[in-house]
Amino acid sequence: MRGWGMKKSFMERLAAFIVDKRRLFVVLFAVACVLSIFSASKTDVNNELTDYLPDSTQTRQGLEIMNREFITYGACRDAARCGRRQGRGI
Repeated sequence: MRGWGMKKSFMERLAAFIVDKRRLFVVLFAVACVLSIFSASKTDVNNELTDYLPDSTQTRQGLEIMNREFITYGACRDAARCGRRQGRGI
C-alpha cells in the first residue's frame, strides 16, 4: 500500500474497482456463460484445413493429386493412435 497522499497506480485502482463492483462482475460472467452455452450449438467447426489454402499453392495441388491417385479406405490419421486402438502397441 502507498503512504498518505501518494497516488495509487492504475493496477491498484483497477483492483479496487473490481472488488467494489464484484457482484456486477459475477452477473456479467454468468450472463456470458449462458450466452456461450446457447451459442456453442450454432458454431460450425471446419476441420478441413485445405479449405483455407489457395488453389495455387503446392500443398493444395499435392493433396489433390494424392486424393486422385491413391485410394484410402481408412479414416486413421495418426498411425500411433490407430495401432494402440487395434491392440498393437507402437
